Amino acid sequence: MLQTARLALVPMTAADLDPLVAIYNEPGVRRYLWDDQPVTREQALGVVQASVALFRDYGFGLFTIWKDGVPLGCCGLRFWADTDEIELLYCVSERWWNQGIATEAARECLRYGLYGLKLDRVVAFANPANEASWRVLEKIGMRFERAVTHNNEPLKRYSVKRNPS
Repeated sequence: MLQTARLALVPMTAADLDPLVAIYNEPGVRRYLWDDQPVTREQALGVVQASVALFRDYGFGLFTIWKDGVPLGCCGLRFWADTDEIELLYCVSERWWNQGIATEAARECLRYGLYGLKLDRVVAFANPANEASWRVLEKIGMRFERAVTHNNEPLKRYSVKRNPS
């Protein structure tokens, strides 16, 4: 578990499934994370199961973000698209947007990856139209590298090194 001033970040479990399905299906969340497609319980369960396996095998995965006993979204680290690169990702329920939740959670997960796990580098991706998301990445110290395309979708690629040279 990770703790910030306002948040508890707890490794995802199957008990988090129903609130995560609801958050994933919010129009604003779904727009960028799920290609604006409805998210099934089975898809969300796949995310949870993959995260459990990542924590078991590598010591990182996705955390459910909690504030005062309420699940707000998720944040964490995973392998990027079948590579050995570690990606930071996050999503926050629309009810909690513009309150610094994504920034606070992402900063703590990034700190955990770089300094707790001693990762040399972490990457992140944001849809160019999702200004709020790429602003979060910039606020936590990640730097824009280049525009990329993944699954026919344009993305902004960011990264940060533990010991920048």
